[in-house]
Amino acid sequence: MLQANRNILYSCPFIPAPWIEAYGFCAERIEPSLHYNQPCTPRQGMCAHARLFLNHCCRLDPAAVIFSSTCDQMRRAFDLFSFYSKVPSFLFNVPATWQNLTAQKLYRLELLRLGRFMQSIGGIEPSISALAGAFGTDNQVILGSRTCDTSSKLVAVIGEHRLAQSSDLFNLIEQLGGRVVLDALGTSGCTSPAKIEMRSFYKDPLEEITSAYFGTIPSIFRRPNIMFYSWLRNAFVQNRPHGLLIQNFTWCDIWKAEIDVIKKQINIPVLEITIADTNEYLQPSIINRIEAFMETLK
Repeated sequence: MLQANRNILYSCPFIPAPWIEAYGFCAERIEPSLHYNQPCTPRQGMCAHARLFLNHCCRLDPAAVIFSSTCDQMRRAFDLFSFYSKVPSFLFNVPATWQNLTAQKLYRLELLRLGRFMQSIGGIEPSISALAGAFGTDNQVILGSRTCDTSSKLVAVIGEHRLAQSSDLFNLIEQLGGRVVLDALGTSGCTSPAKIEMRSFYKDPLEEITSAYFGTIPSIFRRPNIMFYSWLRNAFVQNRPHGLLIQNFTWCDIWKAEIDVIKKQINIPVLEITIADTNEYLQPSIINRIEAFMETLK
């Protein structure tokens, strides 16, 4: 059994957990908690998620923390963590563009660079069979669909990140007579990789990992982000929600820029809630807006 200090913390879905596990560490994808709201670094100019993730990591004793370049906020969090913490940290560069061989090659090189980083802190370079064992046991795709009572008001919830308190949002929707039929926050739905094809994996592990993660995850930050909108349309056809709730964070320009586009793609009511820099996940003003939104659904 691995010791607690063999944990490597991360948040970005483009960082394959089995890749970390194959090097002898325990991959822990953090869902930050508002209980870690007290800042351990300067808090100015950071979105709530990046700050909470940073504070969460500062209060643990991991082997390392992996940040990603998918947004400016997390890049800033990496700079702050590197300055204020003695824990090893790594910035994984995820290209925003994805439709060319250069971007795919860069992602492969980042996997190798991450591997060398893990070796430098005590990891062991895995064999192909060890890699296959790690990826073979993490081969289930999270669809994000939820069973529901079709007589209820059906709600889809989407957003890039999940907090430890996110269940409070689902509970509130149910208390108001609704059911969440599409849970696409954080570790579900639009951040899930494709299934690893083991036959192709043995021929070229890096190519298959790149295809399953970099070539498939329909994150909204991608350019072009046509995969996200294709995923969104398919998810709505499958789940048929009556309304869409978008969870966003203060200072998150990526989602803010796409909300009007999302509204044009679907023909149902849309509510955006913004999680701010507070100790309270669902503030009274947000609860009031959700109550009013639920009343509009038919």
